[in-house]
Amino acid sequence: MARKGGAPETVAKALVFECLRQAQEQQRRCCLFAFSTGAELQQLELDLTAAGLGRLLEFLSFAFHGGTSLNEVLLASVERLGSSQQWQNADLLLVTDGEVPRPTDGVLGALGEARAEFGARVYGVVVGSKTGEVMQSLCSVHKELGGKLHFALSDIGNWGLVLHFFCDGFVGGGWEDLWQSVLGGYLNLPSNLIKGCANLVILPFTFSAFLGMLSDSKPIFGFRRRPYMAGGWFLCTLSTLCLVYRGLPAPYYCFENGHYLYQMPPCNPEAADHFIPVVLCLCCATVGGVTANAAANGLLVEYAKQEAVERRGRTQIVLQMVKLSGHLTSVLLSAFGFNGRMFNGSFEQARQLNFQQLMGIYLAAVAVTSVGCLFLVRENKAVRSSFREQMSSVWNLTQSKAFLFVGLFVFLRTLMGHINSTAGVWVMMQWAEVRGIQIQMSNALSLLISLAASYLMRRYLLNTSWRKIIFVTSSVSTATDSIPQLLTVFDIVRDPYFYLGEPISRAVPTAMNHLITVMMANELADDDNGAMVAGMLQSVTFVAILFGMVVSNQLFSSFTPALTLRENFIEDAVSFRWTVAYSYLVAYTFSFASLALLPLAPAQKKQAQARKQEPGLHLQCSLEL
Repeated sequence: MARKGGAPETVAKALVFECLRQAQEQQRRCCLFAFSTGAELQQLELDLTAAGLGRLLEFLSFAFHGGTSLNEVLLASVERLGSSQQWQNADLLLVTDGEVPRPTDGVLGALGEARAEFGARVYGVVVGSKTGEVMQSLCSVHKELGGKLHFALSDIGNWGLVLHFFCDGFVGGGWEDLWQSVLGGYLNLPSNLIKGCANLVILPFTFSAFLGMLSDSKPIFGFRRRPYMAGGWFLCTLSTLCLVYRGLPAPYYCFENGHYLYQMPPCNPEAADHFIPVVLCLCCATVGGVTANAAANGLLVEYAKQEAVERRGRTQIVLQMVKLSGHLTSVLLSAFGFNGRMFNGSFEQARQLNFQQLMGIYLAAVAVTSVGCLFLVRENKAVRSSFREQMSSVWNLTQSKAFLFVGLFVFLRTLMGHINSTAGVWVMMQWAEVRGIQIQMSNALSLLISLAASYLMRRYLLNTSWRKIIFVTSSVSTATDSIPQLLTVFDIVRDPYFYLGEPISRAVPTAMNHLITVMMANELADDDNGAMVAGMLQSVTFVAILFGMVVSNQLFSSFTPALTLRENFIEDAVSFRWTVAYSYLVAYTFSFASLALLPLAPAQKKQAQARKQEPGLHLQCSLEL
C-alpha cells in the first residue's frame, strides 16, 4: 500500500481493511506492506485472531506521506512468495494513487520469474484517475475506482452485448435448420454425410478455451472484448455474404408443379457435389461466432464479478433470455418463411423465401451486430500479458480441485446425457409421423418454456442449490420423456402432437444446466481469465457431446434388428418394438445414473468459492484427471 495523505489515503485504508477482513473470513493468510520513497518498509502479517485485528487497526492508523517507489516492496513480496510452500500461488495487490516510477530492470526480472515459478498474479487498484503506464504494465489486472461495470438494457453502451446475444441465437438457430432442408431436401446428400458436415461445423466450439485465452491476454487497442466480438461477427458477415453471392445450383430432383419427382431420374445429379462450399462458409461463420462468443462470455464474467454475491448471475440470465428470443425468432422465420416444398417443407415454394433471400436476412443481422459490438460495448481498458503468464494461469487452474471437479462433472454428465437411442429418428418420423411444421412449432414452444424457466431462475432460484435444481429438472424431464416415447413404441398412442412432448420436456433442464455452468464459471474465474475459464467449460461441453454421439453409435449398433434401418420400422414387428424399448431404457439408465455425479459440483456460490481456496491437487493426480 502506497503512502499518500488526504482523502485518497482514507479510501485506500478502507479498501485494504475490507480486503483483509474478507481474507480473514476465508482463512487466507495475508501480509501487508506500507511503502514510500525514502522511508523504511513496514510490514504486518495478518494474524487471524482478535489481537491480530487490533494490531492491523493500529498499523493503519499511521499517517502516510511521501512519494512512491515500488522497488523495495516488490522485492520483499517476491521474497515472501519463495519463503515457504504456504505463500506460493499467493496474489499481489497494489493499492496506490497511480503516480509511481518504473521499477528497475532487476526488480522487474525478479517479479517476472516469480510469476512464472509461483503462479503469482499482480493486481492493482488505483485510487484516483491517474492509472499510468507503469501500473498497466505491472499488473495482470488493474482497476480504477469508479470504473465499475454495470449492465442495464437502458444503457446504450450495453446494446452491443444485447445485439450479440440476440444474433447468436438468431443465426445459430437458423444454421441448425439448413442441414435437413438444404443438404438433405435440396441437394439430396446421404444422411451420413449430413451428420459429418454438422459435426464439422460445430468443431470450432472445441477451441473456445484457446480463443478465450487469446481474448484475455492480447488486447487490441487496449480492449480485450470489443475487437474480438466485432472481428468475429465481421468474419461471419463475410461468410454469409459468400453464401448470398454463390447461392445454390438447381435441385437434385426435378421440381414440377410444387413437388419433387422422386420416381424420375434426377435433373441435376451434380447438385450433391456443391455441398462443400456451403459447408466451408458455414464453418467459417461458426469460427467467427465462437470467437465473438469467447470474448463476450469473458466480458459477462467481468460484469458478474462486480455484482453483489446474492445477485451474481442476473445479467447473464437476462442475456440468455435475449439469446433464446433470437433463437425463437429464427424458428418462426423457418416455420413460416423458409418452409417451402423445395426445401423439404410444407408450403408452396412460391410463397416462401428462397436460399439467397434467407441468407440476405442473416447477412443484415450479422453486419449490424458487427458494427454494434465495435461501438456499443462498455468495457474497461486492459493490458497485454505474456503467453508464459497465460500458460501459468492454465496450469494453476488445472491443479485446482474446484475446477477439475467441475470440469469432470460437466464432461461426464454431458456425455451420459447425450447417450441416446439411435432409433429416435425413425420412431419420430415413421411411427409418430411427425412432419416439419410440427417440429418447428414444438421447438418454438420449447423455447418459450425455456424463457419462462430462465425468468423463474432469475426471479426466484438465483440462490437455490444448484444440485437440487439439476436433480429435480433432470429426473422430472427423463420421467416425462419416457411416457410419449414408450407409448409410441408399443403402438398405444401414435400421434405427432402427443409425441412432440419430448423436445418440450427437455427444454427446462437444458436451459438450467447451461445457466448453472455459466454461474460456476463466474466463481472459478479470476479477474484476468474469465474468457478462458468460460471457454474451457464450453470446450469440455462440446467435446462431451461428440463423445456421447460416438458412444451412442457404438453401443446401439449391437442391437438387432438394426435400429437405424427404416425397413424395420415399416415392418413394425412386436419383437422389434421390444428391442427399441430396451434401447430407450438403456439411455434412461445413463441419464438417471448421471445424477450420481452431483457431489462433484458445488452446491452454490459460497461453496464454489470455498473449494477454490482449498490446496491444489498433487501433480500426478492432476495430470491423470
